[in-house]
Amino acid sequence: MPRELLLYILVVIMAGALSLFLCLFAKLKIKDAPGAKPYILVTLLSSIFTFSYAFELSSTSLEQIKFWLRVEYLALPFIPVFLLLMCIEYVGGVGRPVEIRTSRGTVHRGIVHRVTPNRVYIRPLDVGGNLGGFGYGGFNAGYGWGAANGFAFGAIASLVFLAFLW
Repeated sequence: MPRELLLYILVVIMAGALSLFLCLFAKLKIKDAPGAKPYILVTLLSSIFTFSYAFELSSTSLEQIKFWLRVEYLALPFIPVFLLLMCIEYVGGVGRPVEIRTSRGTVHRGIVHRVTPNRVYIRPLDVGGNLGGFGYGGFNAGYGWGAANGFAFGAIASLVFLAFLW
């Protein structure tokens, strides 16, 4: 091991120790929180990756370097997968029906559509199809069906009118 790499190896070992500490802390203190299980796996895989990188830097032969590279690439592909699972589990409420009460006492019921750090976007549950006589096309079927209904009724009316002309 070259002496020039000693400082870098120590920094990498400290980063691996921090990741391992966060893994153990999460396992002991926040194991029931949403997203905790994937977080524990992410920090464990991250510590495996960083320790194997430190061992790779301290290796003296090509075979040792190749071995530690294999260990690194064994853990590396799973880190983003478990990060995504952690985020999905943490957000978790998207697609679920909720009831939100504001500070003024207003109650909003709906399905969570999107969550941002300061807002929750919901699709209302209690909105009916009755829009007071105004709607999307005929029979509340959308603009396309309304146009199709218009053409169909127009064709029927013109055939009836043509029958009276002959």
